[in-house]
Amino acid sequence: MSSFDASDHPRGQAANAGQFREKANDAPDSELTADVDDEPCNKWMILADRLLDFSKAVERENRRLERAGVDERFTFTHERKVWRDEHGRPWMVEAIELNRPRIAVGDWQFLAQHEKTAAGAIITYQAGSAGERVEGDPSMRCDHCGQFRSRQKVFTLRDRNTGELKQIGSNCLSLFLGTKPEGLCAMAREVGAELRLDEDDDFASGNAKPNAFDGDMLLLATIRQIALDGGEYVSRSKAGMYRTPTAEKVKGQLAVLTSEPPAPAELAEMNAVVDWVGALEPGDEDDYLRNLVAAFTRDDDGELIVYSKHAGLAASAISAYRRHIAREAERQRKEELAKTKLAAFAFNPGESLKDKGLELSVVSMREGHDYGYGAPTHITLLDDDGHVFYWKSTGFLSMPVELADGTGYTFAPSEGCRVRITGGSVKEHRVSDFNGDHETVIWRVKFAPTQQQLDDWESERAAELASLVSSRD
Repeated sequence: MSSFDASDHPRGQAANAGQFREKANDAPDSELTADVDDEPCNKWMILADRLLDFSKAVERENRRLERAGVDERFTFTHERKVWRDEHGRPWMVEAIELNRPRIAVGDWQFLAQHEKTAAGAIITYQAGSAGERVEGDPSMRCDHCGQFRSRQKVFTLRDRNTGELKQIGSNCLSLFLGTKPEGLCAMAREVGAELRLDEDDDFASGNAKPNAFDGDMLLLATIRQIALDGGEYVSRSKAGMYRTPTAEKVKGQLAVLTSEPPAPAELAEMNAVVDWVGALEPGDEDDYLRNLVAAFTRDDDGELIVYSKHAGLAASAISAYRRHIAREAERQRKEELAKTKLAAFAFNPGESLKDKGLELSVVSMREGHDYGYGAPTHITLLDDDGHVFYWKSTGFLSMPVELADGTGYTFAPSEGCRVRITGGSVKEHRVSDFNGDHETVIWRVKFAPTQQQLDDWESERAAELASLVSSRD
């Protein structure tokens, strides 16, 4: 900074020198400094989904500058990143760097505005690049009049030819510059102040909805929510007035659902899901799997962050993975089953199945087409020797069962279970056009649970009664 020269600070005007024309000014007690290494004062963060609102706020300020006849404009740069609050929850934010307009009058350019607080601290508003910081003189002395007064506002100006810095009080600006500068309000304008993210805010107690989730925690919460709902995953397409999508429950209760660390089984499934998605190679026609892979792409730091709007897609990975596991198990089961099937028929056409002691395993059950008389059920069964049986049922596939104490059960065959054939006959032998199985076609079938199933129900009922008696005691 140049040395102080009183001749550079004339009093008043030529026609009216003013009462201070003979007053001599002393040199300032301290010098202004330009420190570019300090933390930039025009940098802050906003939530990523408020970027458009911030851009509109900048446009409003620029229209004010245009009306004031100022050529300079507010500009800003932004970078999207992940910020975690004090609870460790991720938020997608935009790191904003605001460049304030630099207003110039003649050769003098405004660099900063400094304001004093009630405690005597200095608040500085930078103009231009956020990286160039200019500190004000704490004495708030004016280099034009040389007076120490209780000023609330001073400006730092720089000569664009010599680089000389001057600190001028707000009341002396017009005298120093010879004209009244326009647009100075832009230097201290808090552009988009209502959008700024305060890192000290407690988001847990606020109304702000998370705009991003930790992908691993989202998977854990989904696993637990499905368990709470009895193993059912409700997609958005299947939701209704009385059924809330699982993803919406997870987003609303994420903190509660993830309050406890994952159990070994939960952690194993989470890792399996991530590995399964990572190994997918979906074709161009499979949009869902392609989008799923994209949603599980980790950032440069290796973190799996999921936008709130993509949370439903990411949460559905649990259901998709379980369906994949079920299909694989079914495929392996059918492969193993195919190895045990015999290319031979059982019994003779017309032969009765009554009192044969025949127990069969249900291989598959498929609903047929309804031609107006009710949809039939196509059932494929297998005996212990590997003979394939085919049964086309048009009736109700359930029957009441009464236990020893009179308790009633309803037995309905399902895939994978065992049934005892108590009646019916062999209709014909045929080779399936679908898979080439040698099928023994049966009809007018009567069935019942196996003795093993009855024994299991009796044991379960006895345990229930014993528990009831002990609770009364």
